[in-house]
Amino acid sequence: MKKNSLLIIVVLFNLLAYSQNVINYNYVINNNPYKSKPYTGMEFEFTIQKKEISESEFGISKLFTGNKKFTYFKKQNKILYYKSQKKWKLFYDFNTKRGGDILISGVKYHLIFNKKLNIRDFSLDRVYLKPSKLTQLHQFIYYFDENEGVLVMKTSNGKLLVRKDFFEVPLSEDEELLLLN
Repeated sequence: MKKNSLLIIVVLFNLLAYSQNVINYNYVINNNPYKSKPYTGMEFEFTIQKKEISESEFGISKLFTGNKKFTYFKKQNKILYYKSQKKWKLFYDFNTKRGGDILISGVKYHLIFNKKLNIRDFSLDRVYLKPSKLTQLHQFIYYFDENEGVLVMKTSNGKLLVRKDFFEVPLSEDEELLLLN
């Protein structure tokens, strides 16, 4: 009986210790007039998953890759790193506003800081991924909050996607103009 109790305790402890909290974040078109007809796809509305591994490490699906594969990140001293081939590499430094390089679907991109903006209670860094050997006419623009991650995106077709858990009330026209200019 004692062996069974001990085994159950060990199994429960391992489940708690190694379980990962997975959170879904929904990105929706700001001020969508067609709420009854949902859009789908990265250019319109989609959901990402965040897998919390520890206080400073997490995985994100779909946000940069467009697929369900997780990209793993670590944040230390206001610097965001991503894991590539078992090594941590610079993704974005919130202190110096300097971005690193990331390989997505075989293409190397450099993260470029563009501007700092204040929307409601958030200080957002506007960044984009610039391909190193390609010319890109249209691109996603990401609006990062240092603590909460990507809260707003401008898609390549010009739509603003907002993270629904932070922007239940749509952005005003003035807020949209501030983000887009």
